[in-house]
Amino acid sequence: MKVVAINGSPNRETGTTALVLMPFLAGMEEAGAEVELYYTGDLTIPPLKGDRHSTSPAPGTAARADDMAWLLPKLTASDVLVLASPVYFWGLTGPTKTLLDRMIADGSPGTVDRLIPRRTVLVSTCGSWDLDTFDPLLAQMHAWCRHESTLYTESLLGSGIPVFSGQRKRAGDRIFAGALLRPHAPALSWMIQDGVAVTGVTEGARRAGQQLATDKVIDKKVLSEISRPLLPKEKYLHLFHQKFAGMPPVMGQEAGL
Repeated sequence: MKVVAINGSPNRETGTTALVLMPFLAGMEEAGAEVELYYTGDLTIPPLKGDRHSTSPAPGTAARADDMAWLLPKLTASDVLVLASPVYFWGLTGPTKTLLDRMIADGSPGTVDRLIPRRTVLVSTCGSWDLDTFDPLLAQMHAWCRHESTLYTESLLGSGIPVFSGQRKRAGDRIFAGALLRPHAPALSWMIQDGVAVTGVTEGARRAGQQLATDKVIDKKVLSEISRPLLPKEKYLHLFHQKFAGMPPVMGQEAGL
């Protein structure tokens, strides 16, 4: 199994997104998967400019030279795409969304003949207490996976501009395989720093990776463990406000954990 993971967090390996992503990827590797990890901060992938074709130019225009040229073949050849992004104002981070846009617009005819359905997994964290903060991201991922396999016609009235045909691939459709969601994620980071055990979350992420690589599905109970409340809501909000007031949040026995 080939896995390509994209971390769209500007905090890279030090952010809360990485606290869930890294054990998830480690679990996949332990189960025999080949994992490649990329950070959007290292990639030069400009957004679309309304032309729907960035690396496949329209007649009379030049192709755009950027990192999508070498990354797209890896993405389309992968069995699993892991998209990791914190929630930034009720959505994916900008570079992560740009990557999804470019995957659709740039396309790849090689994906049509795939025999194994491709899977996409979302890994996301947020500062909000409420799990429904992730609803916009989940809706977007479901829609993207549903429509990502729409085929293009060759041209629109002979113009050379590709348009959606409305057809579906029978074998290469992308399946949304699940989401590892961590609400009130700052608490996870604070608890780790303060020596409070959070193995239920990190080991849950590792088990999720193992399950996906082995069984191609993730147990919903495991996903629930990753998202479970870490401390009372009132305590979290108090610590959160302390953080923004410049006071270091202290967990320890006060958290009741």
